[in-house]
Amino acid sequence: MTDGRTRARKARVLVVEDSPEIQYLLSAVLADEGREVVVTGSAADARSALAANGGFDLAVLDLMLPDTDGRTLLAELRRSPRTAAIPIVVITSHGDPEIRAECYGLGANAFVEKPFDPDAFAGDVAERLERAAGREAAEGRD
Repeated sequence: MTDGRTRARKARVLVVEDSPEIQYLLSAVLADEGREVVVTGSAADARSALAANGGFDLAVLDLMLPDTDGRTLLAELRRSPRTAAIPIVVITSHGDPEIRAECYGLGANAFVEKPFDPDAFAGDVAERLERAAGREAAEGRD
């Protein structure tokens, strides 16, 4: 007898973060048997990963990237029909209320300030992935 979950597709998470230390932390926090985590260090690398690897179920996006402001990439992801529905969690060391409001206005689903609680972050991501999987199943895309 086969468990239905063993055949299920792995959830795919894109991490866009230029700091090697935060990349490592996010990879460790987001690692799960049912997930594939793809880490990129720039907006250009994120675009390449999106083009090469197909769809992602969630993106974690730093605002301070070496090649562009993360808000520019956020707006770009929301404009594209292929990525418009991906839940996006913005992660930044800038907790300015105006930046937070701008990110939500651009389509962010969550805004997390560094430093963050790894356990709470992992729980939030897991919940968002479960909701996204539930919507896909309801729409018959599973």
